Amino acid sequence: MDLLTTYGFLATATVLSCFVCCLLACFLIVAPSDRRTANIYLAVFLILTAVDMAGWISPGLDSSWAWLEVLRIDLAYLQMPFFTAFVLGTLYRDFRPGRTAWLHILPFFVALVLALPGNQLSLFQNAQGEDASRLLTDIELILTVTGLHLQYYVYIAVSAWGLYRFERLHRQQHSGSLPTVYRVLMQLVVLSVLLHTLVFIRSFAGFGGHTALFTLLAVSGAVLVLGVLTWLTLIALLHPDMFRRVDRSLEAARLDRNAADQARDDQVARAQLEAYMKAKQPYLEPDISLAGLAHGMAMTPRELSGLINRAFSVHFFDFVNRYRVEYAKDMLLAAPRKTVLEVAFASGFNSKSSFNAAFRRHAVMSPTEFRAARSTSKLAG
Repeated sequence: MDLLTTYGFLATATVLSCFVCCLLACFLIVAPSDRRTANIYLAVFLILTAVDMAGWISPGLDSSWAWLEVLRIDLAYLQMPFFTAFVLGTLYRDFRPGRTAWLHILPFFVALVLALPGNQLSLFQNAQGEDASRLLTDIELILTVTGLHLQYYVYIAVSAWGLYRFERLHRQQHSGSLPTVYRVLMQLVVLSVLLHTLVFIRSFAGFGGHTALFTLLAVSGAVLVLGVLTWLTLIALLHPDMFRRVDRSLEAARLDRNAADQARDDQVARAQLEAYMKAKQPYLEPDISLAGLAHGMAMTPRELSGLINRAFSVHFFDFVNRYRVEYAKDMLLAAPRKTVLEVAFASGFNSKSSFNAAFRRHAVMSPTEFRAARSTSKLAG
């Protein structure tokens, strides 16, 4: 593939990516939504991404307009703060930027102040004979790109931590599968890391003079960006609620009462909860949630979550599965002709894999091994 063809392919993929970015951003801005603030964060991120990608194919600017290129490069410092705000704002209804939010845009202004006025430090002065139209020297460009990479990994780590914390809180409060929004965000973070890895290698391939590798990575990155944006567009079409509704607000349970009073009340509440679980068998519902069980117990979800954590030393997910496994044990022995899958569904599980994992966790063997062991013991007796 000759240079002209390669550039044409790169330009086509980049233009399409910029168009999709702007289209998605417009949708997120105008579409009515319960999570409008989070959508605005993503829209800003997409617009900044389009501006950043425009530099992949932009022609050189003369000295009077070279500051526009500097501004474009420095705007990249705003991408990850908005991306991370989108992830956290989508996961948690009560997410709000604090008073120190301005610190997240400080690197952008610092980079801008150092670059735009020109020659702030001797480090950044153009060497004699260097292209006068350039406001950024090679050293300054390397420092800027290095800072952007460091900033990226800090923010992507914060996003990953937010997803991990959400998963923990969800499993404490719900027995069902994780919501679609979590899975999409997790995939988006993984794809982001993959994309940035290509950009990282491409950056230093360019600084090292490896033209062929730089070109290959530039084309690969443009195609991958277009693929990710197309995938995100399909998600918006197939799952419109992804950008329009908030699934839930998860908050960690807190102890607000005197320890002695709490222990005494917990003992009574534990007995009531156990009696309710045996009498009503709510655990047989595959999609039972903390809120649903709390409603049956005339408690708030936070009160019930705290009770389960304190009285049983487990989170909601394990608490429900303990009852399901005990129910499954009885059915495995009482109905030997039922398959393991039938027993799993009858016990409230929604898949054989989750049933096997929960059974091994609570019975230290698989359902098949449990049935065979009990059948053998009966024959021996």
